[in-house]
Amino acid sequence: MKKCNLCNTDIDNVNSHWLSIYNIWLCNQCYSENVIKCDDCGAEIFADDGISIDILPEDIEHKIVCKQCFDKNYTTCKICGKTTNKYETIWDNGYVCKECQ
Repeated sequence: MKKCNLCNTDIDNVNSHWLSIYNIWLCNQCYSENVIKCDDCGAEIFADDGISIDILPEDIEHKIVCKQCFDKNYTTCKICGKTTNKYETIWDNGYVCKECQ
């Protein structure tokens, strides 16, 4: 029998969840209390590992994404410090958002 990696409870295939990104098993309770889905790719991640971002302009869209999606799709403007989509920036010895261009 396998055990939950967080609370050490005995679990089986019916009352467990496999988190492939971490290579661990969780019981239903630990899963429901600790796991969220990345708003971009849908990967199941620990809530503490999610990166909360407000997309420019003016915090229109709030997302929680995994580190891989953040690194791939988002950056921080070197002038105003807000998070923005990488494809909406220009490079000027650092990313600059469209509002600061």
